[in-house]
Order: sequence, then structure tokens, then C-alpha cells
Amino acid sequence: MDTHIKLGKSILDNYSNYAETEFIDDEAEYFPTVRVIIEGIIKTIESSEEKEEIESVLMNHVKRHYVSLWIKHRTEDEENPDIDYEKGRAINEFDRLYYD
Repeated sequence: MDTHIKLGKSILDNYSNYAETEFIDDEAEYFPTVRVIIEGIIKTIESSEEKEEIESVLMNHVKRHYVSLWIKHRTEDEENPDIDYEKGRAINEFDRLYYD
């Protein structure tokens, strides 16, 4: 299971780094690709408990990165953004795009 998580995080990190250097639309490209990566990894697991745990770990990993980037961009765009407010907005947007 640790191997799947390490592999998944590595792939997702590389994709996220790529997405930062290229213009990739969150809704049309980034999130569909992230879902395909995570679903592809969990399809290789037989245990349903492990599937759920790996999916949760990988999804939370991507969410932390997404929120972090959101905050980074807001602090670059605005002088004194409300970090808690922006974090909430980022989480809501992540959930909307990932789960819808």
C-alpha cells in the first residue's frame, strides 16, 4: 500500500508541477486528469479498504497542494488577503471540481 501511495504522490506532484508551468484549466483539464490518475492507481488494488484509504490519502495530498497554490496566488494578487476566507474558498472550489 505504501508503494501505491508514494507512486501516486510522485505522479500527482509531477502533474501539478507541470500544471503550474503550463496553462491548464482546472475544470476542463486539471481535475479530470487528477481523477484519472487516482482512479487508475486504486484500480490496481484488490482490497476495498485499501482502495478507500489510498484514494483518501491521494485526494487529500492533491487538496493540500491546491489550497496552498490558491493561497500563494491570492497573496501575489492581493496585498492582505484574508487567508482563512481564501482557504475556505479554495476547499469549496476543490470539492466542487473534484466531486462533481
